[in-house]
Amino acid sequence: MIDSISLPDLVHLSWIIFMGTIYCIVCLKNNKKYIGSSTNMYERMKAHYKSSVWRKKNNPLYGDMKLYGREQFIWGVLEVVDEEDMLEREKHWIREYNTIEEGYNILRPYLTEEEKREYKRWNRNFYRNRSKYTVDTSP
Repeated sequence: MIDSISLPDLVHLSWIIFMGTIYCIVCLKNNKKYIGSSTNMYERMKAHYKSSVWRKKNNPLYGDMKLYGREQFIWGVLEVVDEEDMLEREKHWIREYNTIEEGYNILRPYLTEEEKREYKRWNRNFYRNRSKYTVDTSP
């Protein structure tokens, strides 16, 4: 179960702001999830919100934030860990929720450099040809 956290609420959770935090963002419209980690959750939330407005690069999470509105997304803390364990625990939760294939995560934090380059090539081609894969859901 993921408990919802709003940006103002997070300010009051000072015990996790500077810890290693594994978080999940859930879209209420399609139930897609994004798993991330940060040592400063307040700043990370602000960065995601700013990116949803200003980021020029096409990104599925930020695109849906623009489409549905940021109020359709909730934040939840999955785990608070020591900073040195963050990456391993983030990997665990990405696998647990399968957010590469079924969510918003676009890069596995544990890919080799060659795998990252191959994924970026695939991703570029996908977004260039996205209209081929888009389904019209209008009534």
